[in-house]
Amino acid sequence: MIRGEFGEDLYLKLREMSDRMRAHFEADPEDKTDDAIKGREIILEMMNVIDIRDLLGRMMRASPKFIGYRDKSYIDETFRELNEGLRMTRGKFGEELYLRLSAMSDRMRAHFEADPEDKTGETRKGRAIIREMMAMVKPSGRES
Repeated sequence: MIRGEFGEDLYLKLREMSDRMRAHFEADPEDKTDDAIKGREIILEMMNVIDIRDLLGRMMRASPKFIGYRDKSYIDETFRELNEGLRMTRGKFGEELYLRLSAMSDRMRAHFEADPEDKTGETRKGRAIIREMMAMVKPSGRES
């Protein structure tokens, strides 16, 4: 059922991620090393692959600084996650849409980096790109 829903390439990628995640949790059953953290990171990655819109929604709320734990900027990790999610759903979206979304991701990041204090209007442009991307990957629009 899942294989047919996601397509063969995405299904195999998710299986591989699942195997890596399980290995990390089995290596650290008491959550005392970085293996459990890596396992949880894979869970987030898998969730974003399944629905890119969730990640885009979090990006909307976190932009333009993408600040997280201990005021660390996570812009690199966030965009790496988005671009990896796009790559993994490439077969589902089709080459043309994938290339368009990838280019939009690059433009969006440039807008956020140009306006880290949300004062020049570039952040607004980056958020507009997020909204456009969310509309493009709506479940009902994926098949068209």
